[in-house]
Amino acid sequence: MWWLRRTFGAAAILTLLLAVIAGGIFGMAQTRLGRDWIAGAISDAASTPGSRVTIAGIEGVVPFAMTIRELAVSDDAGPWLAVERMEIDWLASEILSRRLRLGLMAARRIRLERLPAPPPSATPAGPAGPPGLPQLPLTLSFDRIAIERLEI
Repeated sequence: MWWLRRTFGAAAILTLLLAVIAGGIFGMAQTRLGRDWIAGAISDAASTPGSRVTIAGIEGVVPFAMTIRELAVSDDAGPWLAVERMEIDWLASEILSRRLRLGLMAARRIRLERLPAPPPSATPAGPAGPPGLPQLPLTLSFDRIAIERLEI
């Protein structure tokens, strides 16, 4: 029976350790340093060799109900899309079922300066259509999308 107590004791200590680590990560995400790191990591992950995403100023409770002060997308010719005060409120419990459900995605202003430049290796094969969305490893759904001002 001593091995049973040791096993449960080790499992309890491991669970407590994981909870402390998760709490520390959550707490770190609420600091300026943590938010700047998250903004940089998202920017790097969303950028490609021909396109750069820049995020400035994350506010709110990261990652649940946060506001991105400024988001810009640029290519070699410069910025082509700017989003001001983008609010994101998502339901974290849905992520366990491989769904990303956003309760709210809102922006004060979205400004489309121009269409993005095509990649240098792209050759036009036909009429231009809307850009394709990347395949996500989860289902994406929105409860509410709100745009206060759209400039084209």
